[in-house]
Amino acid sequence: MQIVNCKRCGADVPIPNLKAEVERRISNTANRLGKMQAVIELKNHAGLGLAEAKAVASHLADEEANCHRCHRELFDEKKESNCSLCGSLNLRW
Repeated sequence: MQIVNCKRCGADVPIPNLKAEVERRISNTANRLGKMQAVIELKNHAGLGLAEAKAVASHLADEEANCHRCHRELFDEKKESNCSLCGSLNLRW
């Protein structure tokens, strides 16, 4: 499991090794049902503890590939990138 640091909040966010379809399902859950439901799915499918699952879920970019914090469009195509405006880590799943 890789650990990525968010420059904005300072959190060390664990990136679980999940299949792409599981990542997409968790991201869709976060966008449609809320981040708390995504936390539950992360705990169940990635074996993360509550704090780790919350850190991951809170850094998921929205479905339009905008920053989870300031809502600016993310131009970087990487799965893990920092927003050029606010510096927040965004996970594009």
